[in-house]
Amino acid sequence: MATLRKLAGDTVLYGISSILGRFVNWMLVPLYTMVFQEPNYPKAEYGIQTQIMAYVAVVMVLLTYGMETSFFRFASDPKNDKNRVYSTTQTSLAITSLFFVALVVVFLPNLASTLSVEERSYIILLLAFTVAIDAYSSIPFAKLRLDNRPIRFVTIKLINIGVNVVSNLFFYLFCPYWLSKYPDSWLQNIYHHDIGVGYVFISYFLAALVTLILLFPTQKGVRFTIQKPLFKKMLKYALPVMLVGIASMLNLNFDKMAMERLLPDPDALGKLGEYGAAFKLGVLMTIFTQAYRYAFEPFFFSNKTQKNAKEIYADALKFFTVVGLVGFLGVTFYIDIIGVIIGKSYHDAFIVVPYILLANLFLGMYYSLSLWYKLTDKTHYGAYMAFGGVAITIVLNIILVPRVGYIGAAYAFLASAFAMFLVSFLWGQKYYPIPYDVKKIFMYFGLAIVLFFTSIWLTIPNEWLNYGFRTLLLVIFVGVVWWQEPQLRKVLKRE
Repeated sequence: MATLRKLAGDTVLYGISSILGRFVNWMLVPLYTMVFQEPNYPKAEYGIQTQIMAYVAVVMVLLTYGMETSFFRFASDPKNDKNRVYSTTQTSLAITSLFFVALVVVFLPNLASTLSVEERSYIILLLAFTVAIDAYSSIPFAKLRLDNRPIRFVTIKLINIGVNVVSNLFFYLFCPYWLSKYPDSWLQNIYHHDIGVGYVFISYFLAALVTLILLFPTQKGVRFTIQKPLFKKMLKYALPVMLVGIASMLNLNFDKMAMERLLPDPDALGKLGEYGAAFKLGVLMTIFTQAYRYAFEPFFFSNKTQKNAKEIYADALKFFTVVGLVGFLGVTFYIDIIGVIIGKSYHDAFIVVPYILLANLFLGMYYSLSLWYKLTDKTHYGAYMAFGGVAITIVLNIILVPRVGYIGAAYAFLASAFAMFLVSFLWGQKYYPIPYDVKKIFMYFGLAIVLFFTSIWLTIPNEWLNYGFRTLLLVIFVGVVWWQEPQLRKVLKRE
């Protein structure tokens, strides 16, 4: 119980930054959907942002190439000098990040054309520096996690969020308002309406730069040298993890990367903007999954020698699933309330939200199951599963999106996530068997799906009574879990 409470506590601490970051980014969606629509800007502007950020997610995995997980693996091994592991990792990322920026400069015109910003190529250059800084900063953040310094981790993450939010509000609200009142103000020298979505990426850059400065103290004692034997071992361990990461990001983002070309619609970028806004409504599941991953990876490495480690891992998956299902029901039951803050021209895409939520839940369960191939150093199996998931994602997107529109992308995402989860479970039980409570997990899933469809089939005409009925359904689910899980009660009551 004490070990599970520590995992829960770390999940909450790391979740503060993750939750706030995701939540604030989600809260920026109303701003973007208000700004990026007629008559101010075309809706395609938000489509451009959605598409570019999908590519950025994949590039970030390439630029960190699994070294974050490799750092955890080798720095937590008492046989290795933690400082040498840290220095080797940081030096490697510094070299590759600078090389990436140089490549972007060389191919800047082609990249700007591919991403529909031919007249604003500075966006791509700015993004190159931002992504390079973020990649380099990933290891100092990992060191803070390994050193069990969640407060400092959270503080820097929150400052990063604050800078990004303030910059967005400054450029999209304050500047237009002030210049409408005082057109001759000095702000006319730094604000230009034609930059449009470019201010989103300027804000990202400013936040990344401030974060890098705040992380300088963690560089104390770092010698920019590479220990070649150590680096070879780390790279061998990391590359399969990188492949898994690339596949994971493609699973999450291929639809947004390809939708402009797959949709038979002259306003494909506008439709992509709608889909991107609806996808953000799955943020609660993504928030929880991200917070759990931050805490779980160092947790399972540090507890692998415990006698009851497998029982702890089994309970962790069950409790993660339960909380994830509560999130699924909560968002789907109250989506009409949550969606009020999104621009009305984007509401047609809300139909994809239940599929996105379930897909993110299965991905979270897959991440929890993934400990088997990391603990047994069989990371190549992770690559097999992840690329199998990518194959499903790509094939189904190509088949479905041209025929049924962006809901086909949601179907593809869910099918891919479920397949990865299922295969990981089956292989994990073969190579590192863990006594997961499959019956209860299956029961909770079944109950949640029944309650979800009940909320759709039994719709009460009165809006408030309908919300009351859905709240009752949510209480039923929580009540069943509370009755069935005495261990969970002990964790929450700190017994």
